[in-house]
Amino acid sequence: MDNYIGLNISKLVSCSNLTKEAFGRLFELKRGAISSYIDGKALPKIETLQKISAHYHISIDDLVNRDIENFTETGKGEMLLSGEEKTVSGVGNCLECEKLKEKIDLLEQVIEAKSETIKALQSKDSDGSSKRQYSA
Repeated sequence: MDNYIGLNISKLVSCSNLTKEAFGRLFELKRGAISSYIDGKALPKIETLQKISAHYHISIDDLVNRDIENFTETGKGEMLLSGEEKTVSGVGNCLECEKLKEKIDLLEQVIEAKSETIKALQSKDSDGSSKRQYSA
């Protein structure tokens, strides 16, 4: 029976903007093992399929039996298989999502720091030195 494991692993490596070595580190695999899977020379253990599926939020069935190249982005960090109602999250611009999360975390830290500054200024003003109002 044919499967799409190699093709799908190749797609996940490329969509994640990772090298085979970096992809392998995510799942405790060597670069050679990833190459063997992609080239169809070897099949990953079920535990490896489980880790990859969990990391990319796709089912093992989809990873093995469907060409995820036919999935299209919904714009919500999910993938939609053409002609079906099934969505798969975590595939596509994986690296971009991580960068966005880092930017959001940084912005939240900046907002928190600014809020503390505003509170300090308002507290200082309440001592009678000024009647200015500060807002976030």
